Amino acid sequence: MASRHVTPTISTDEIAGPQTWKRDGLTPKDWLLPLPDAAVAELHVVAERLRTDPRPVESLLPEDFDLPVCTDLMLAASLKLHEIGLAVIDRVPVERYGEAENQAIGWLLAGMLGPIVAQSWAGRRLYDVKDTGQKLGYGVRRSVTDLGQPFHTDAGWLWMPPPSSVSSAWNPRRTAGSVDS
Repeated sequence: MASRHVTPTISTDEIAGPQTWKRDGLTPKDWLLPLPDAAVAELHVVAERLRTDPRPVESLLPEDFDLPVCTDLMLAASLKLHEIGLAVIDRVPVERYGEAENQAIGWLLAGMLGPIVAQSWAGRRLYDVKDTGQKLGYGVRRSVTDLGQPFHTDAGWLWMPPPSSVSSAWNPRRTAGSVDS
């Protein structure tokens, strides 16, 4: 039987819609969501509660806390994610808290967007992107080196990628540059 080779066609038509933006087509007001003082106060209560009653981060559920302002904020973030595909919450006062509290805050806010999926084959859902001084090599992920992160899709082992990806920055880059440098 002769095989048929089909050449895929790629549309050259301009793709339109709110998620087809280019950098120059957006301004911060399109994607930036300021964190209201009332939301900061709610998160501070969470941090205080976890200091007196520590629990594993992955056991925390947003509904276990009184977070109405944060819930409204994350609903607005979800709408932006569905509209243009980008939302940035500005800014959780991470300098006030330790690593455990910051992880908990990030976990709770992310959990308001939807299920938190594994970041590794081993099922790890909370993952640090941190320069550990390692050099890229077999078994060493880029995220633990001083190399930048090129555009990529997380959770490639899932039947489809998650609808959004959440990052919580505790320490900004010390040098200027883009994430793909």
